[in-house]
Amino acid sequence: MREERTGRLQRDLANIEARLSRLTDAYLDAAIDRDAFELRKIGLLGDRRAFLDKLEERDGEAPFGEAILEILGRGNTACFNYDAAFVDEKRRIVKELTSDLLAERKTLKITLRNEFEAIATWRIHQSSAPTRNRT
Repeated sequence: MREERTGRLQRDLANIEARLSRLTDAYLDAAIDRDAFELRKIGLLGDRRAFLDKLEERDGEAPFGEAILEILGRGNTACFNYDAAFVDEKRRIVKELTSDLLAERKTLKITLRNEFEAIATWRIHQSSAPTRNRT
């Protein structure tokens, strides 16, 4: 079933590519004016992007871009919600964001899940001063 869907999407994508090619040829042959060309090209490029996104989707999973936005949204809202949450809600947020909790005497070590660790590391690097490597 998956292969059938992929084949159908690839066929439709090839049709859009052929239409784009014919549209470009029509414009170069002066069969259509620039405004009509641009309008049709934008429509076809939007259709092509939609088919490419569908090809990238996995069964039951959101496209990569949507997954990233969802992770970023969860990370940002967790930060704001934690301060205002009750104890049970704080526990749920900590369990959702962390992979390991380790307590050694009075020291608590918290390891974030991989996707949230990447966000935290990225934010640290974004707020640091630029560096220059001299050779």
